Amino acid sequence: EGRRADFAHVFFSPPAPGLASAAAFAGFVFALSFFSAGLVKGVLPSLWLSQLLAFLAPALGLALWCRAKDALPLRVEPKVLAAAFILGLSSWAALSMPLGWITSQLLPGMEAFSETFAAKLELDDIPYPLLILSLAVLPAVCEEFAFRGALMYLLRPLAPGSVLLLQALLFGAS
Repeated sequence: EGRRADFAHVFFSPPAPGLASAAAFAGFVFALSFFSAGLVKGVLPSLWLSQLLAFLAPALGLALWCRAKDALPLRVEPKVLAAAFILGLSSWAALSMPLGWITSQLLPGMEAFSETFAAKLELDDIPYPLLILSLAVLPAVCEEFAFRGALMYLLRPLAPGSVLLLQALLFGAS
């Protein structure tokens, strides 16, 4: 009876926040990300499946399992979100042209490489809004849920500096 109770507690109780739970979550997310990308053919279906299955689903599942609203990164006010969107668009316009020029000067064959790369991935046939949604918006949202939401929730017993450092390292590793 005692062993059965321990087994049920370990496998069916929500994880306690801590370094071990965060490491287990990160390992689970990394494994799902690695294996889910090859389940379907095509760049966009593979990207959508890997983002939704590997990052968003585990984060939402953890939040539901723990019944923790803190595990979801939804505490952003609309004004802050609008300001971030405007800042993002303006910084993209301000940085993309100078960086593009610098890149073309330092790496002269980069334009031909970009065209070949886009042709191999068949990105020319995809509508531009769908491309932006798939390559910029979807990964940003899904990874925010996984890393800023679920992972930071699991790391909350640690010191704030340690939480930010570990979360940033794991995000960079993904």
